[in-house]
Amino acid sequence: MTALQQKEFHARTAQHSKELEALTATLKEQASQIQKVSDRLEHLKPTKKDLMISRIISRRSVSGGTYFQPQIVLQLSLPSW
Repeated sequence: MTALQQKEFHARTAQHSKELEALTATLKEQASQIQKVSDRLEHLKPTKKDLMISRIISRRSVSGGTYFQPQIVLQLSLPSW
């Protein structure tokens, strides 16, 4: 291997190392952002109590011989990101 080839090899290796460091930093930042979103979504999951209330309300009831299905409209307040 000539001196010029060695120099080019080391230059490419150094460049690849920098690119790898940048990609690693980007990956870590994206993982952090994903975790933040996951944590926020965790707070939106219904509790067992919510599910039981929903099940009770959504059961078909008989009123004067007419079947009706109560409907509930939920409004979720999403955090501003």
